[in-house]
Amino acid sequence: MANKRRTPPPFLKGRKIVDAKKNRHDSLQIGRDINAFNFDLVNEEDQIKGIFGEGAFNAAKAIKG
Repeated sequence: MANKRRTPPPFLKGRKIVDAKKNRHDSLQIGRDINAFNFDLVNEEDQIKGIFGEGAFNAAKAIKG
């Protein structure tokens, strides 16, 4: 039987990167792209969540640190 992780990894600080539309791999890649294009995570939070989803936003915040 596979060991399922019930809590997010420590670098996510309790935020989940999986949502209804995207799995964790997709969210992580989109989060990397958000950081590569230098989106302002503080001022554009609602727009980023609306376009890419909350999982991708949480991944971008976790990657940025």
